[in-house]
Amino acid sequence: MYPPAPTSEDLGIEEALDASRTEAIIEIIDLEEAGGYGVFAVEPISIGSLVIEYAGLVAPATDEFDPYGLSYAETLAGERLRLSARRFGNAARFVNHASVKPNAEIVRVVHRGLLRVVIVAREGIAPGGQVLVDYGDAYWRASGVAPRPLPRLLVDVGTDRYRF
Repeated sequence: MYPPAPTSEDLGIEEALDASRTEAIIEIIDLEEAGGYGVFAVEPISIGSLVIEYAGLVAPATDEFDPYGLSYAETLAGERLRLSARRFGNAARFVNHASVKPNAEIVRVVHRGLLRVVIVAREGIAPGGQVLVDYGDAYWRASGVAPRPLPRLLVDVGTDRYRF
């Protein structure tokens, strides 16, 4: 059983969610050799700050693996739910995994009576630092692959940037 989700007020992110804005300025960078993208800080991100809300479609959970899906602990009318950014989402879908030293975390939060999913900084992130969360063991078991370390990235060399 999961503990109840904290409120946005408990986490100090209520105003940011009300304004539908993040406290952080981030950009998506094409990681080229890694075959994907990553989310990076443009300005310093302070500990406890809202980095970004995880946006996607809410649908009944299935047993099929969804690399962009987050399962809710809560149910609706007894049905398990999943929030998926596979087809529709935002920059949060490009946040990468780090099991050793994640600097952010995915948090279920209740805001104005609605359950939302956000990414919050666990520690300060300097400009140019990649936002990283631990996807958790269940993600890797379901995916059928082992996590691989991300390559080091020279931010100013050979990348495409998409700023938010």
